[in-house]
This record gives sequence, C-alpha cells and structure tokens, in this order.
Amino acid sequence: MSDDKKRLYDKYTVINNETQKPIDGAAFILRPDRDPYAIAALQRYAELTDNELLAQDITGWLEALEFMGSDMPPECDYCESVAKVKSSPFMADVGASMCKRCWDNTRKEYVDSHGEDIGEF
Repeated sequence: MSDDKKRLYDKYTVINNETQKPIDGAAFILRPDRDPYAIAALQRYAELTDNELLAQDITGWLEALEFMGSDMPPECDYCESVAKVKSSPFMADVGASMCKRCWDNTRKEYVDSHGEDIGEF
C-alpha cells in the first residue's frame, strides 16, 4: 500500500462547539472541498435523512462548492448514481457514462435480446 493511501485512523479531534470538549465516540470527517467522494457521500446522506432542513443545508452547501469549482464525482447517466463510470457501449449514447450496476444489467438484457455481449465493465 502506498503512503498516500491510508486506512481508517484517528486523524482529527472533533470538538463539541457548545462544551469545547472532544466528542465521545468515533467520528468520520468529510472534506467535500477536497474529495469528490465526500461529495457523493453527502449527496446520498441528504437523500436518505429524515431531517429535511439538514438535507436542504447539505444540498445548498454542495451547490455552493460546485459553483466555486469543486470537482464533482462522476455520475451514471442511466441511474444518476455517483459511482465509478465508463463510457456507454452504445453509439446512440455517445458521451453518456454508465456505472457497473447499470452496465451489468444492460449486458444481460442485451445478450438476451440481441445475442451479443457488450463485455465486462
């Protein structure tokens, strides 16, 4: 493993702003201004949380970061998930990107309907 790829470890001490004391328990710090995968995680969190105000705040924050030029993670043009993507294998979809899940589903359907395999993701 290279030195630039670290595993989960205690890199930061998180301080409760009300008590000025370190929090009890574990925390995971996301830096969407530096990490496109943090953006993806926050987008998903905003989709799943029941706290609508928090979801609005997160969405607004991410929109502001995008406006300021932060790198947004790649998005699948078929399911709109944020994931590793590659170019669509279909000429009609030139410029479109597809995630592995959509690729694998399309691959099976294409083999069944056309008898041709689009290959591995």
